[in-house]
Order: sequence, then structure tokens, then C-alpha cells
Amino acid sequence: QFLAYQHYIEGSSSIALMDWEERTTTHLAATKVISTRGLSWHSDGRWLVFTDQPQQRGPFRLFRLDIESRAVIPLGPDLEGIHGDLYPRISSNGNQLAFFRARVGGTGLFMFDQERGDLFLANIDGSHSRQLTHLDRAILGLSWNEAGTHLLFVSRNEASRMWELCRL
Repeated sequence: QFLAYQHYIEGSSSIALMDWEERTTTHLAATKVISTRGLSWHSDGRWLVFTDQPQQRGPFRLFRLDIESRAVIPLGPDLEGIHGDLYPRISSNGNQLAFFRARVGGTGLFMFDQERGDLFLANIDGSHSRQLTHLDRAILGLSWNEAGTHLLFVSRNEASRMWELCRL
């Protein structure tokens, strides 16, 4: 019944929540940039994870947003020398967080052509991240299967491909 989205109007961006039944929108938290790199709901529906860029020209980071309190908490360490952590996806059991850790290094007209990196898996609080892939390629999106045992993603290379990681 709720839709979370990144909202941009008149030079200001935020995470907003729309109630479909009431047809009302609530702005939950201000963000520094508007990012098309994903929101991911926790299975309990009380919070979500999103990507933001807290410092201009700094790396993108993952944040947890509590819907009720509107508290925003950074997840994982503050990393330098990377483009950032993007496309967060919470597992169906709510215990793990998959994401794309990007560095800028490719060539191309679009930003997704320039972002290269790999998939990582962390505890839901962002701790204990580990690298899952060693592709050093652009990742255009990822998704968990319903059981939370497989991670599907699209990797951009000479020909875009769908990949599957099993038994995570």
C-alpha cells in the first residue's frame, strides 16, 4: 500500500513515501543527490536502504531509513577511492544486503558505461562485507530470488548478460 521513491523538485531531493489508499505523500528524509541507483525495502516494511552521496564529489554510500522515526543511519564503512556502493538489495529473509561497489574507470557516453566494479554481500547493518564477483564490469541491476538463495544481476560487457550467483 506504500510506494517509496526519490523525489526531486526545485533543486531539492528527498526520499518520499506515498500511501496509495489515502493518496498522500510524506517526505521522510532529505538526500544530497537524486539517485536512480535504488531503494530496497526490508521485509518487515519498517525501514529501507537507499543510496546517497553525502559529500559533493565523494563516494556514494548506503543508508538505512527508519520509516517511523525518519532516522537515517549510514551502513558500512566510509570508503575513499571508489565511486561508491550502489543498487542495494535486501534479501527476502532480511539478514543480508547485496550491493554493487563501483569505481569509475570505463569509457562510454553514459555513467553506467563508466562504472566498473563488483558485487558485495554484507550483514544487514553493512558490516562484514565480502566480495562476491571479480568481473570488474558495470552492473546494471540486481535482485534476490524469493528464497534469498540466489542473486541475479545484469553485467554490461561486449553483450549485456544475465548472471546468477547460487547458495549465498
